[in-house]
Amino acid sequence: MDDLYDSFTGRFEERKTHERTSYPHPPTAEEQRALNNVFPMEISADMISNAARSIRIDTSPGPDHVIMRIVKQKEVAAVLAVIGTIMLQWGYTPAIYRHGRTVVVPKNQTGKTDDQLPYVLSYAVWSRGS
Repeated sequence: MDDLYDSFTGRFEERKTHERTSYPHPPTAEEQRALNNVFPMEISADMISNAARSIRIDTSPGPDHVIMRIVKQKEVAAVLAVIGTIMLQWGYTPAIYRHGRTVVVPKNQTGKTDDQLPYVLSYAVWSRGS
């Protein structure tokens, strides 16, 4: 277990060297409109549906007991789009979504620590199953 911990912290605990020391002035109204046109602050139901399309529906439910067949429904995608858009536009993440549990999952059966993938389970999802 110590080997796994050392590998994980060695990979993800590096100090970031690309730190910004100063920030430019906020964009003008015209610059903000141009940015909004290029990067709209809206998540559509189609964006959610397209992202969910690549996930198989026969996966087992997670700790929240939600199955992918439910998430892929148009009505659910619409609700997730509204929630995501509000969070994006307000620049706010509810406290329950700010906590997570990192789970290290092996990519294959080699057992090598370099073949591990970290996944973070949102506490809002994870706590529903317990």
